[in-house]
Amino acid sequence: MADVFAAVAEERDGIATEPPVDVEARAASWTLDGTFVALVGTELLGSVHVRVSRHGFGEIGMAVSREWRGRGVGSALMVAITPPSQVSAGATFVHGG
Repeated sequence: MADVFAAVAEERDGIATEPPVDVEARAASWTLDGTFVALVGTELLGSVHVRVSRHGFGEIGMAVSREWRGRGVGSALMVAITPPSQVSAGATFVHGG
C-alpha cells in the first residue's frame, strides 16, 4: 500500500503528501483497521482508509494506481465502505468510522 501511496504522491495531484515518501516509515505508521484494498491476484490496485477525524467526522483517504483509474476501482472501494442501507436509499454518504 505504501508503494501505491508513494507513486500517487509523485504525481503531485490529488493527495496532500509531497514526494519523496519514505515508504518504510509510511508503511510502519499505518493502522490497518478501517482499510479496504482492491486486488487482482496479488497485485494491489488501490486502497481506501476510513477513520474518525480529531474533529469527530469521517475522514476518507484513497489511492488507486494510475493504470487502474477510470476502471471502477475507486467506485468499488467506496461501495466497500458504504453501508448497504445508504446504497439502496441512494443517499450521499459520509463515513464516520
